[in-house]
Amino acid sequence: MVYNPLDREVRKTLTVPLYYTGLKGTAAVRQRDGSAATMALDAQSRISLPIAIAVRGVTWFVFE
Repeated sequence: MVYNPLDREVRKTLTVPLYYTGLKGTAAVRQRDGSAATMALDAQSRISLPIAIAVRGVTWFVFE
């Protein structure tokens, strides 16, 4: 889950460690209840997740 308490939109790339999830190679990533996108994991089982969060907005991601 990601929350933006600021009075401006935030655009960032988050590095998400997925080592302990047991996922290998790729992960299906869904934002809220949206459709899944397949993303490649790096050598340390992390993904780089670009996000944009509206003013005082909240969103979440599901990794499968």
